[in-house]
Amino acid sequence: MLLIQKFGGTSVGDGDRIGAVAGIVKATSLRGHRVAVVVSATGDTTDHLLDACRLARRGDAAGVSSVVEAISAAHRVAVARAMRPGAVQESAIEVVEALLRDLARILGGLAAIGEVTPRSQDAVVAFGERLSAPILAAALNDRGCKARPFTGAEAGICTDSTFGEARPLMDVTRHQVRLALGAVLDGGLVPVVTGFIAADSHGVTTTLGRSGSDYTATLLGACLSADEVEIYSDVDGLMTADPRIVPDARVIPELGFAEAEEMAFFGAKMMHPMALETANEAGVVVRIRGTFKPEFAGTRIVPNAARGRVPASTMQERSIVGQEAPRDPQSRADGDRPVPAPTDRPGFAAASATPLLPPSFDPQPVVRAVSLIRNVGLITVSGAGMAGLPGTAARVFDVLGKQRANVLMVSQGSSEVNISIVIPAASVPGAVNALELALLGGEAVHDIQCEEEVSVVAAVGAGMRGTTGVAARIFGAVAEAGVNVRMIAQGSSELNVSFVVSSAQAPAAVKALHAAFGLGD
Repeated sequence: MLLIQKFGGTSVGDGDRIGAVAGIVKATSLRGHRVAVVVSATGDTTDHLLDACRLARRGDAAGVSSVVEAISAAHRVAVARAMRPGAVQESAIEVVEALLRDLARILGGLAAIGEVTPRSQDAVVAFGERLSAPILAAALNDRGCKARPFTGAEAGICTDSTFGEARPLMDVTRHQVRLALGAVLDGGLVPVVTGFIAADSHGVTTTLGRSGSDYTATLLGACLSADEVEIYSDVDGLMTADPRIVPDARVIPELGFAEAEEMAFFGAKMMHPMALETANEAGVVVRIRGTFKPEFAGTRIVPNAARGRVPASTMQERSIVGQEAPRDPQSRADGDRPVPAPTDRPGFAAASATPLLPPSFDPQPVVRAVSLIRNVGLITVSGAGMAGLPGTAARVFDVLGKQRANVLMVSQGSSEVNISIVIPAASVPGAVNALELALLGGEAVHDIQCEEEVSVVAAVGAGMRGTTGVAARIFGAVAEAGVNVRMIAQGSSELNVSFVVSSAQAPAAVKALHAAFGLGD
């Protein structure tokens, strides 16, 4: 099998965790699989780099220097903890120190002129992954698993020039990824690719947006026709509810892409919006797994047409460039040194060979999970003059778009006298002010109300499609729990029913739905 294994920032949060990740990758390779790794920046490094950009924009050279020093210290410790002293560690130190000097130079220049463009910000935030990838590759080499770091650009990912939210040019990317990584994989090496970052057709660094490492992983999976993309994080899989709210919430063993996309959006495991779509279009299975429980099978996300088929683990292995990949780990290229004996360092002992199998489950329950979005606001635009007047909703959304307020939910009754919108709480003050300036005083809109202490609860499941009585069960359970529903929305896909409640009542609503549909059984 060819596996793409992606590890998030929590998974590689420090040197010990990087060592543990190296152990997971090594164990997978020893089972005869070919593996490509995608890695995020360590811990909060991306946030720190964004802080440095904000300081540079203000011309705060001392503040920038302080952030760079903190990042440098953390990565020096990570190198020391992730591998043993020796030639491999010394080489990793040289690479990391060179990158840190480049980072300090770039940020110093930006602080001197007091300007950070989207292009230069992409160049800065890319250093998070550019630092983590060579450290993880060195940790793998130190454990006898031959690896080589690649930036996203070196791996072949080519995008447009929309800095901060770049979109891949798929035809070019597909060709270049196969050329860059195909022979490496078939030669028995593990490519360690930086998530999140790529380059445009001129070779300028771009980024794929937050959670872009997930997108990198599914892009590589699609381009390389991988058997499975494994997304490792601090959760063991997609769950039926937030276990902090519902103690008996359980991991969902398998579901379809449409359900997973709904659940990812509603907070079950926030992923890049294009990550699952890319895998779905390519027919590549995605699995959500926990770094801290690698023996657990996690959640397997498959195309709806593939539900119930033989798992990907039984599929015949394929060679990227048309040659059969080596199955025996001993048949690697010459020069591999023996695998070191287990030590007290994380990752040196091989993991168990077979993940635990999930328990039996209903292949198509009516509701798959109950999700919750906190920190949102509900805005209601109303006026009798809105009835029958074309373009009012368009004006509302135009104003919100100019405020860059992301609309999460919309509801409008057939009377047309009001329209309710849910947006992130951080966007509410600016959005309300802009709506008042643009709409009040005319003949259509007479009032704009805002409620900030609200949350969105969503019941998600493909089994709701065409099933009668689902809404009655949902709102009956919520009513029995004494929860007042402020707003309701359901798309024609019938994959989810979303409603707004006060934040104080949101946990009770989630618990009531989870129990009503037997999700903890």
